[in-house]
Amino acid sequence: MMKGAAYDPDGLNIPQLLTAVREEGRVDAYPNAKEYGLDSLETIKHTNADLIVEVTFTDVQTGQPAIDHCEAAFKHGKSVVTTNKGPVALKLEELQAVANENSCFFGFEGTVMSGTPALRLPKTTLMGNDIYEVVGILNGTTNYILTEMEKGLSFDQALKQAQEFGYAEADPTSDIEGYDVRYKAAILSHYVMGGESECS
Repeated sequence: MMKGAAYDPDGLNIPQLLTAVREEGRVDAYPNAKEYGLDSLETIKHTNADLIVEVTFTDVQTGQPAIDHCEAAFKHGKSVVTTNKGPVALKLEELQAVANENSCFFGFEGTVMSGTPALRLPKTTLMGNDIYEVVGILNGTTNYILTEMEKGLSFDQALKQAQEFGYAEADPTSDIEGYDVRYKAAILSHYVMGGESECS
């Protein structure tokens, strides 16, 4: 909660909320909320949201706090959409079971190749096909760096440029050392091909 929390059961005025954050640097500067200062689990459990968008930092060692967020949401009848690879790579079956038990939707298409339907397509349009192999560059930062190196930049130059444009993180280790791709491959192999979900 770097910028605090504001809640109004009738909905927040997004332009006013963004103005408060820009001018004051924090959400609780928004003047019309009914409650302030709820932590993430309190917000999930005790507000009238129908859908939780889970966007915390990816931790594939523990999957936390995203796993707890997803479980709490499902148990309180709230669907979840996430681009966080941690809970999907580590606990997909368990989380999907809890979602199903509570008639909730679990959307995680964005965990692999962002908006490309790499997970939904094989399960819907291509469901009659036997998929034996998935080949491609699954990391956008890597793809950008390789493209720029083909144009003549050095690796370091291409990486620096990717960071300047916001494609690469300030600490690009997960991308350039292949960890991000490992998590995505684990999700693909488990969800699409029925393999074991193993990230370590």
